[in-house]
Amino acid sequence: MSDEQQKITGLKFAKVIVWIAYFFFLLATIILIMAFFLLLFNANPDAGFTQWVYRSASRVLEPFRGIFPSAQADNGSVVDFAVLFAIMMYGILTMLIHSLAYWLDRKLYEQKAKAQQAAAAAAMQADSSIPTVTTATTTTATTAPASTQPPPSSAPAAADDQAQTSPPAF
Repeated sequence: MSDEQQKITGLKFAKVIVWIAYFFFLLATIILIMAFFLLLFNANPDAGFTQWVYRSASRVLEPFRGIFPSAQADNGSVVDFAVLFAIMMYGILTMLIHSLAYWLDRKLYEQKAKAQQAAAAAAMQADSSIPTVTTATTTTATTAPASTQPPPSSAPAAADDQAQTSPPAF
């Protein structure tokens, strides 16, 4: 495998890894947004969906626990500032990952273009190194004797003969 092919393969692999990370951070942001609103609107913690969201949110919220205090209202709704901070951080990470994916796409395109240019240059080099056989055509000038040349007064007649033998123009 050539060096260019290895670079292209490496960039493709990196692109797959970046898209997996992008998907994870995007999913984590969506789960945290759902958890924030479920906490804010005091959703029933015994409901299956709410339990799933809280369980999923606790996994992605783990690095941010305890950074900020939570504010609880009299009706039981909770504003968890750690969740808001986590949403912002995961959102920023998602944007950075998206930028990295765009950069990798551009690099992959450049590497493919460079490989195509190198292949085209190699093909042109190979074409120019093939020996070409040229045949020399020799034309011999024959001079007719002076007696066979028409007199100068018959030049219009020769033009008429040529006009009769050429195909009609449309």
